[in-house]
Amino acid sequence: MEKPVLETAAQAFAEANANPPFLFDLGPAEGRKVLDGVQSPEIEVPGTVKESLTAPVGPTGTVSVTVFRPAGSASPLPVIFYIHGAGWVFGDDHTHDRLARELAKGVGAAVVFLNYDRSPEARYPVAIEQAYAAARWVVEHGAGHGLGAARMAVAGDSVGQRPAGDGAGVVPVAGAQVRWARACRQAVTPLLVSTPRPSGNAVARACRAAWRSCS
Repeated sequence: MEKPVLETAAQAFAEANANPPFLFDLGPAEGRKVLDGVQSPEIEVPGTVKESLTAPVGPTGTVSVTVFRPAGSASPLPVIFYIHGAGWVFGDDHTHDRLARELAKGVGAAVVFLNYDRSPEARYPVAIEQAYAAARWVVEHGAGHGLGAARMAVAGDSVGQRPAGDGAGVVPVAGAQVRWARACRQAVTPLLVSTPRPSGNAVARACRAAWRSCS
């Protein structure tokens, strides 16, 4: 098998993490600290803003979402409902901050980032049920927050691809047409480097294609 060719920054990141202890050896608490540290300080994406919201829905009574959008944008904005990966254990709106901001700015959309309850504190199927509940909340109540859910694409990375791929199961909700952005990201590592990523552009193209299919 040929050795994959990576961007310079991605290659350096891979080499720096090639030896134990690996992330899955550290346990949830320490592993989360490592991922947060890799993404600290946050990489600035000018021209974007974020807002934290709490939806009173889901199996635990509330679901947290973070909305990233272009600064000064007119409402309502089309929506990218994003479900992050990292094994249901790691990752959050901090580790994925740059990706969410780049998508929001590049596409001209509101990225609704789901902060599901992570394992092992939360057990299956809590996170998936939270994804459904939060998506439905966006459709039914998002207009009050400048979210135009009439054009809503569902995307995700790593394990987040599964509920994103089941996006067809999230709809129809309140008459909305939601489409799965089929260029879901495959891994966590590219989110953590500071160079442009073609795969991020692929997600943006997929979201635009998904919106075009909504009529």
